[in-house]
Amino acid sequence: MKALYTTPCIAAAALLILLAAAVLLAGCASQPAAPATPAATAPATAAAPAAGRDSNTYSLSNGVTITLPAAWQQDNTLETGVRDYGRDTMNIANFYAPTVPGGAPSTYNTLHIDIDRNPGPDFEGYFNNATLAVEKTYHTETMVSLHSYPMDIAGRKGYELTFDAYQVRGYYIFSKTDNGMYIFAFRGSDREPGVTQLRDDVLDIYKTIQISP
Repeated sequence: MKALYTTPCIAAAALLILLAAAVLLAGCASQPAAPATPAATAPATAAAPAAGRDSNTYSLSNGVTITLPAAWQQDNTLETGVRDYGRDTMNIANFYAPTVPGGAPSTYNTLHIDIDRNPGPDFEGYFNNATLAVEKTYHTETMVSLHSYPMDIAGRKGYELTFDAYQVRGYYIFSKTDNGMYIFAFRGSDREPGVTQLRDDVLDIYKTIQISP
């Protein structure tokens, strides 16, 4: 069997090819990587209340815009008076929920929107006093639960107060601006199953609030 034999010329040519390939690869590796293009994201939008149902958007006095299911009825009063949270405020508007199967009449399920033009500088103190006033109004001994916590409302600091008292449930939001304290106060019957649907509607409604005082 003959041994394989490689001439010096062929070996030199092969070596030159290997060196050229190495130089080419080194040049490619030294090229800077192209900057990554960020993935496009859709802008966030507030969910319309009661998805799948018609809704109405209201532009109210004092810079409030809010969207509610079409079945809710509006009533503007612009009256001033003391509320259950213990403050003398002006009522911007009221909205009455429709009567739901098994629930209380709509007059018992109402969203009140008020403004206090002189809330003072202490937001936390204002909210704590409002919480105490609610406890006094609905009597602590009959109140099953009361919770409060900070939240964001229309891009501003806010507080939410929820309570379950005898025959009434409340979901309140307080939001302070340079124009005053805005209070969105929903009070509803504690009857089931209607209150569950109304609570979901109210939470969706609160997501649509805009304040431009």
